[in-house]
Amino acid sequence: MNPSEKRRVGYALTGIALLALLSRLPILWAGFITVDDPSNIYDNAFNKGPFFDALWRYWSEPYYKLYIPFTYSAWLVIAKITAAASGEIRPFLFHFFNVALHASSSMVVFMSLRSMLDALEPASNKNKRPSKPKNPADPGAASEPVSGTFWPALAGAALFALHPLQSEAIYWATGARDLLAAHFALSALYHFFRKGPQPGLKIDLLVFAFFLLAVFSKPSAIVLPAVVYAVNLLVYRYQPERVLKRLLPWFAVSAVLAIAQKKMQFDDLIDTVAPIWERPVIALDALGHYVARILVPWNLALDYTRTPLRIFH
Repeated sequence: MNPSEKRRVGYALTGIALLALLSRLPILWAGFITVDDPSNIYDNAFNKGPFFDALWRYWSEPYYKLYIPFTYSAWLVIAKITAAASGEIRPFLFHFFNVALHASSSMVVFMSLRSMLDALEPASNKNKRPSKPKNPADPGAASEPVSGTFWPALAGAALFALHPLQSEAIYWATGARDLLAAHFALSALYHFFRKGPQPGLKIDLLVFAFFLLAVFSKPSAIVLPAVVYAVNLLVYRYQPERVLKRLLPWFAVSAVLAIAQKKMQFDDLIDTVAPIWERPVIALDALGHYVARILVPWNLALDYTRTPLRIFH
């Protein structure tokens, strides 16, 4: 990346962060929501007790049948700060945390889109990119290519930052678990491919750490290894065997956590246990529902009451 491109990227990242922050400012003065916020945050006895006792509790065993220790640790820190400042757990910092996470994720989306679009751009197009002279006072100086992926990536990141569907997680204090998992998953995806097919041990350890933070923020992040592998097949096209080898520890962790999480959230905790043959239909219904909400973001809510009984009966 040439110096002028670095400056443009810096301006773009700043603009995307401001766009995400300013578009969500009103939520900073909102209150908590009665769905999950009481048990997770302000009525959570561990958040009101000794700090290190709570920290040990969150990392040593599940809370409310859910093992998301990093998310609970983040809420614990914020709860202690608000309680120290005002005498009680207040929502402002929790909302600010969510908005800041969204802004940070929007910046990662911009960098990821540039990387993916650059990987997809034919080599012939890269050679035809317009150039700017390194030194305008010296027209004979060597030229620097101008990236053609900048504006499409900027548009995609702006859409991500502003899309109304993001409000479901951002406006809900408990939605931090989704925002944290998404942020670490996006970071892992970007850095996994940033240095090419063989980035070295340091990068592999970094992206593995991001993956662990994602699954310790929300269990659904266990699908990330499959997502990374699919992105490689569709976009980067590095040697599949080499990518799979890098992802083997990820798949191992995902398998262990999937089994552990199933044991924590046994079937007796839910009203309806769908038979195996119905589950693909339920998954497709959820996917179709959110694709529709992405295309037409209307009548958004925290809970759409979409249950297996509603689908099949």
